[in-house]
Amino acid sequence: MIPSFIVIDANLLILLLVGLYNENQIKAFKRTANFTVKDYEVIKFYFNNAEKVYITPHILTEVSNLTDRYWNNYNLFNTFKALTKSQIEVYIPKEKLLGFQFLPQIGIADSSLYFAAKETNSVVITDDEECVPYLESLDCKVLRFSVIQKLMRG
Repeated sequence: MIPSFIVIDANLLILLLVGLYNENQIKAFKRTANFTVKDYEVIKFYFNNAEKVYITPHILTEVSNLTDRYWNNYNLFNTFKALTKSQIEVYIPKEKLLGFQFLPQIGIADSSLYFAAKETNSVVITDDEECVPYLESLDCKVLRFSVIQKLMRG
């Protein structure tokens, strides 16, 4: 079952970006080397079949920062622009983020995932196993990518 509304964390967005650009680069790219083409196909399926996909400026920035040395490749940058244009931006004021109880543990970008999910009644899809317990402790709906991977392997 695909959640209708989703927020995808930065690592999985990078996987989606690199896979959309060139599936053969997934193993070659530092940030996606631990993923497979099948993982890319799975996150692409979730992305394409969700009714709405949300992003925060913080996640957008994190994806950009973690891939910026590759921006000399104009086609990758165009893929990044096309990918993020289809997402709905959710702005989280800095006061909310700075006052978040788990900010020191999970950081700004992952804190923004929490607020975006809560404000839009979305499910966070993440591979960040350290972040999940914090989100779940606040009744945030989370779908662990590791669980999806296990289901796909049968």
